[in-house]
Amino acid sequence: MPAGSSYSRLMWLLRVYLLASSVAGTAAYFLVPTIRTVLWLFLALAWVAALLLIVRAYSWARVRARVIDTVVITTGVGLTSWVLADAAVHSGQVTAVRRVVAVAYVVCSVTWGCFALVPAQARSGEIAPRLARPTRYLLRKQLLTASALIVPTVLLAGSVTGLPAHHGVMVWSSALLVLLHVVRLWGLLDERRGELDLERTFVRLGAELVAAHGQGEIYRVALDCARFLTGVSGDVRAAIYVVGPDLGRCVAGRAGPQDLAPSGRLLRGAQAGGRRNAAATVSELPLWHDLATWGVLVVERVEPISVEQHAALVRLAAQVSIAVESANLAEGARRRQGEERLGVLLQNARDVIVVVDRLGVITYATPSLGRNLGLAVEQTLGLQIADFLAEEDRGDARELFASFEAGATPTRANTDWHLVHADGTCVAFEVLSGNLLEDASVAGIVLTMRDVSERRAFEVRLTHQAFHDPLTGLSNRALFADRAGHAMARAARSGAAIAMLSIDLDDFKEVNDTHGHAGGDELLQQVAARLQAGFRADATVARFGGDEFAVLVEDVSQGTRMTGLAERALGAFATPFTVHGEDLRVGASIGLVVTGGIDDTLDMTELMRSADLALYAAKERGKGQLVQYEKDLSTRMRDRLDRRTELERALEADEFVVHFQPMVAIETGEVTGCEALVRWQHPDRGMLPPTDFIALAEETGLIIELGRWVLDRACAQLASWSGAGRGALQMSVNVSARQLREPGFADEAFSAIRRHRLRPGQLVLELTESVLALDVPQISEHLHALRAAGVRISMDDFGTGYSSLSYLQTLPFDILKIDKSFVDRLGTRDPDAGVLVNAVIALAHSLRLEVVAEGIENAEQRDELWLMGCRLGQGYLYSRPVEPGQISAFLAGFSTLGPPPVPGQWDRIRDLPRTVRGAPSPAQRLVDGVPT
Repeated sequence: MPAGSSYSRLMWLLRVYLLASSVAGTAAYFLVPTIRTVLWLFLALAWVAALLLIVRAYSWARVRARVIDTVVITTGVGLTSWVLADAAVHSGQVTAVRRVVAVAYVVCSVTWGCFALVPAQARSGEIAPRLARPTRYLLRKQLLTASALIVPTVLLAGSVTGLPAHHGVMVWSSALLVLLHVVRLWGLLDERRGELDLERTFVRLGAELVAAHGQGEIYRVALDCARFLTGVSGDVRAAIYVVGPDLGRCVAGRAGPQDLAPSGRLLRGAQAGGRRNAAATVSELPLWHDLATWGVLVVERVEPISVEQHAALVRLAAQVSIAVESANLAEGARRRQGEERLGVLLQNARDVIVVVDRLGVITYATPSLGRNLGLAVEQTLGLQIADFLAEEDRGDARELFASFEAGATPTRANTDWHLVHADGTCVAFEVLSGNLLEDASVAGIVLTMRDVSERRAFEVRLTHQAFHDPLTGLSNRALFADRAGHAMARAARSGAAIAMLSIDLDDFKEVNDTHGHAGGDELLQQVAARLQAGFRADATVARFGGDEFAVLVEDVSQGTRMTGLAERALGAFATPFTVHGEDLRVGASIGLVVTGGIDDTLDMTELMRSADLALYAAKERGKGQLVQYEKDLSTRMRDRLDRRTELERALEADEFVVHFQPMVAIETGEVTGCEALVRWQHPDRGMLPPTDFIALAEETGLIIELGRWVLDRACAQLASWSGAGRGALQMSVNVSARQLREPGFADEAFSAIRRHRLRPGQLVLELTESVLALDVPQISEHLHALRAAGVRISMDDFGTGYSSLSYLQTLPFDILKIDKSFVDRLGTRDPDAGVLVNAVIALAHSLRLEVVAEGIENAEQRDELWLMGCRLGQGYLYSRPVEPGQISAFLAGFSTLGPPPVPGQWDRIRDLPRTVRGAPSPAQRLVDGVPT
């Protein structure tokens, strides 16, 4: 508890009184025995009071061990004194009263001497630091060991000298000593445990300080540990002050009354090794570096801070000082390493860093500046940076420096400059300028320059690629549209006319198929070169993609609009092209549109659309055609677009129907099968034949969906007839070129057969000769897969399309159908009319193909075909294409179809010089579904 000044004076007065009483008592012992006894009694009381005050001056937690040690020693000495005094009483030398006084005197003296083991006080009322641990522990162990041996020693001496045993005194003294030793051992164990806990705390603290990054984290760890060391009871505040020239500034923790305290007082307390205030509630610990104090750790607590806690805080402050010093050294090392690294990087950097003054004079430059200029960097110092720039950049540089000096430009600016090399070449640089004129450490304008010559060249290439075709180098659609827009704006101002040609190569796919894509690319490059050479230099020639080109010509005169442009455009295709060493003749379809001048001016969208419409019209006319756009052309093309829209709607509305035309055995008139023919039941125009919509469906790709639908309906109708007992009938279905190009066509056919439970041999797929002009390997793969499954393949309209007799042998055909155009010439009594038909039939028979004649309209045609060996036919002689219900009604009641018998006809046939195995028998004819 605290000790004030009056309390300290009282302690010193008692000490003086004790000394005086001791002297007086000693003198009275020899002069006046009675007075001597009284003085000795007061002396004993004074000793007790002094001991109590001394004990009170100590914190019990601090002196408990010393009190126990003192009591142990005093008990031992008191026992010895009692035995000796008792021996004197028995010998008659001392009275009992004198024995008590003597023992009390001895006990007080020993107790006072034991408390004298505590180091001397620094000041009155303040407890000084403890003895060094080795000295303190050695002295205590010696005294405790000696006191423990007192009882055995007394018993041994009594047995030797014959003194009285005094067993009661011995028992109680031994019990007291044992109890005191046990208590003392417990205290030693607690003390040792506390010391171990403290050591662990400092080990953990050391690890956290080592792991801390920077002074801020070190301060945080230190303050947490300071609060832990001073206990959790009460309000503990801890802070770290950096002592400056005048004031102590708090840098971490919660500041207390010492915040902004005079640095001299803090320094004096810290330099004295740390101190506590008079109330022992504040500890001030020094933080040092290189034997100089730079800061103070201040810990404040409501309850007093013990000497042990203060000592732990001193140790904490020492570790914090070391940690901060280590952090400062590491930070300094990192800073030096960073500066060295920065220096090396600057020396070897590709970027150029230049510092110029407010006038643009170079004050510092990295070696990369010299490398980019072809000079030593030292040669550039003191010269203006503008002297090394391209002429067009010098004015911008001077204006930038002047604006920096005037403060009219932000502190940073980006620009592009060109440095001139010593050999005269220019290098493009991207320059980031930073205004550090007001920064005393730089006092200049920092220019960070990066070589972007490669990037600028790459940007130019990207721009070129973005607006040019990579294969031919021509303008692409985007650049063409941009130039066309500017040309139309100029034409609108000047009244001049401009022309646009849209060009599409004819049969370009065949070139790709026969010569590969490399051959196709070579052809496109040659076409581009010829178009560029054929038009004026100011004309824009572009490739839109694939085999589509466009030409934009400005200032077209009225007299040369059509003829001149047509001659130039078609002239590019007049001579053969050479592809892979082979001469190829390739034509083009061209759409021309002229706008401006005396004509109505079109906008960009209309110009492009009109050119496309003209191109479509040219392609419809055939190959190698040029069509100029006219107003009615738009109407025609719009009608075509409307028909396409109607076709799409018809598919969705299920407006298509399938009619069937029977195929008949000529000799017997027996119906062997039917051909499925699609019709369009138009809501306004009535029943439309295939010629009105099949070509449009082929072009738009709608034929795929339409063909799939026809195949499914035909198979469904054949399944119905088969279920009615006509399982021998075959169904022929026409297949388009677009369908055969579909990868899954064969699977679709198989799916339809399985779905309607047909035999594959009941289905016949008819192909026109024009299909053979497509990708033959792909078609062959589909056809062989179908033929292997049992589906029969028929060549329709033989002799009218892409004729190649080798395909009849290489492709798996089963049936050959003679086109109606050949059959029409039969029955005219022209001896040469049947030559071609006879040759075709003979060829088919030699290839083991079945022959079907189309378009038989009279008996003479039928008879001649039969005599030539044709066994199957179809045509109006037998039946027109009719609805499935009419075919079903006929099949239910009749078995044959044919013309009525003509008298003498078969006799004439038998008289012909040709061997026949039979003659056609009379049969019925299906008229409006009713046999006649």
